[in-house]
Amino acid sequence: AVNNAKEEVNSAESAEEVKAVRIPSAEGLVTLKEELAAAKAEKKAQIEERNNQLFLMSYTPSSFEAYRRGYRETMQSIDAATTVEEVNAIPFPSESMLVLIGDKGALREAITLAETKNQDHYIEGWDEFFNALRAAKQVEGDWNAAQGKVDNALAYLNDRMTRLVLKDGYA
Repeated sequence: AVNNAKEEVNSAESAEEVKAVRIPSAEGLVTLKEELAAAKAEKKAQIEERNNQLFLMSYTPSSFEAYRRGYRETMQSIDAATTVEEVNAIPFPSESMLVLIGDKGALREAITLAETKNQDHYIEGWDEFFNALRAAKQVEGDWNAAQGKVDNALAYLNDRMTRLVLKDGYA
């Protein structure tokens, strides 16, 4: 079967005739065109399987859009590939640009606690504390905020709360 396939490939007069030659494979005799279609389908299925896992998490819109552009380019490259080797050489879309949306539970708790503070009870640190609270509320309201930004706002607010100095007579 291999020798017959080689002879047919050598005598073919066009690329389409070469693609139509049946060659031995694990599934029996297939054409190069069928083998290429199978390789493309398999590569796309692997990418879709990974995407299904990725989509279980929430990413910032800008990072997700960057990933989607890479995904579309990868799929276009697969469609444009003319050999199985080209398909196999196409890398998976890069996931390195994906940024998870931050968990804001601890930040919300700190804001709730900070909002119980009364300026009249403190003799020092109120302005810095108030600025930290305002910044924390902005981050809390930013649904696109990455975890690092959330963590920084929480740390800054907690630091400024601990630096508040109570007036005598307040506990």
